[in-house]
Amino acid sequence: MPNSSVFELLITGADEARRYVAYVPDGRGGRAAEQTFEWRVDSTALALELGQLARNVTQVALPADDLHVRFGQRLYQAVFSGAVGELWRQRRQAARRTPLRLALRLDPAKAGPLRNLPWEYLHDGEGFLALDWRTPLTRLAWEVELETLGPLTEPLRLLVLIAAPHGLAENQVIHSGREEELILQATAPARRAGRLQVEFSAAGSLEALRTALREYDPHLLHFVGHGVFDQERDAGYLLLEDAQGGQRQVKNAEFADLLERQGRSLRLVFLAACQSAVAPSTAGFADLGSRLLRGGLPAVLAMQ
Repeated sequence: MPNSSVFELLITGADEARRYVAYVPDGRGGRAAEQTFEWRVDSTALALELGQLARNVTQVALPADDLHVRFGQRLYQAVFSGAVGELWRQRRQAARRTPLRLALRLDPAKAGPLRNLPWEYLHDGEGFLALDWRTPLTRLAWEVELETLGPLTEPLRLLVLIAAPHGLAENQVIHSGREEELILQATAPARRAGRLQVEFSAAGSLEALRTALREYDPHLLHFVGHGVFDQERDAGYLLLEDAQGGQRQVKNAEFADLLERQGRSLRLVFLAACQSAVAPSTAGFADLGSRLLRGGLPAVLAMQ
């Protein structure tokens, strides 16, 4: 695939309630395009739609009546109308066969209610932007700058941590052996070519992760497990294993602190844990994905 160019889209609050400003920086401290749009985050209908979309993801089922398509189109029409939409279409036409990456940033102080919207559903009437190789979608933390890393002169080292504690509900049980098999199958060509090395953590505990980070010094971390978001405490947790294999709730802050301190060579963290990208309402970067980015990790892929 050709190298991609970037269309950076920033969203902040407007002076009026329920109104927001979307703008594209021009690289000189100004704005190449700007528009104001309205989005009612306190709508009962919106809450019902988001709940249904979340249930469909959990059930691995398509929503009835193309809800995901209709929601994505409504979100796209709100943000990409006016000057921003016109500039987006111009940039796409100019890019031709080169991917144009949409880099989305949301102001946590003034556009906080929008952070937990499923922006991956953005749909321009022809298809989902995130599923089109010509328009990949990236979410970036508000204050984190894009970072370009140089090439490695050694094989990539991938560390896999699978947290499958005892006592999970029937629909939460993780089959570690099957997960390992799928990862080994997916990485087989790269391993055979000598471009990738894979190491599985001895256990799904914080202590095992600490040891593996220190001894293996991975470039990539693939976490498989469960994440939970406590609405009452407004905080996120990962369900790791304790010394006996039981459940241990680890705060996002504790997990992130370990990676920031011990993950000296980490370039990418992949969090296959539900709700690992959900943003609390009272803290700008308390969700795990954004917290890791703010802590200096170059790239994070988290589930919402």
